[in-house]
Amino acid sequence: MKSYEFINEAEIRTPASKEIRTTLRKNGYKLLGSGADATVWAKNTGDVIKIIMPDDHMGAGTAGDTFMKFYEFCKQNSTLQNLPKFSAQESSVFKADNKDYVMVSMERLSPIPESSFQEAMVWILSDLATKRISWDDAKKEIVNPNTWANFEGMNGDQVIKIFRSLDKKGLLELEVLYKLMTLLYHKGKINKLGWDLHTENAMMRGNTIVITDPWFNMNT
Repeated sequence: MKSYEFINEAEIRTPASKEIRTTLRKNGYKLLGSGADATVWAKNTGDVIKIIMPDDHMGAGTAGDTFMKFYEFCKQNSTLQNLPKFSAQESSVFKADNKDYVMVSMERLSPIPESSFQEAMVWILSDLATKRISWDDAKKEIVNPNTWANFEGMNGDQVIKIFRSLDKKGLLELEVLYKLMTLLYHKGKINKLGWDLHTENAMMRGNTIVITDPWFNMNT
């Protein structure tokens, strides 16, 4: 996913999804994309609305619960630049076709460019975060050419060259991102949530990588 045009839409052409889409379009919102458990809408260049629409067709349920755990984590750690910013207004629950849906308002982010260094960092750091290794060991993996053998984005030699050229500030920003990913991975594991942080579940705020949806419920 290189934009808000998600894949594997979970709920489409159901009475609830039709009701939601009709209501939002009547109020001037445009559908930016839909994915396995959510649709994203925007009315202007400001915030976007994210509506949790899970694949069980039974309302917000476990998918909503999973996202709300991330939502609360973001609210509690709002100073971290690698997390999305949500509006001051709390999340809300509304009914469509007599089912509950969760709606939150969050900042509008940009897609990670294809075959970019940022895409490569999300790909490798999200994997290394599951391995219980230090940042120093993670850096060794990043500059190992074998690490990039199966990566389908930027050429591995280019990734390594850019990484080696980073100044202290650039390295510190990646270290903070890596440690946040590690924290999220272990927090999800404690809560029996699957790790779903891949290049389609992160976006950009300017030059900053932002994690948008790191977990999935393994029971759905």
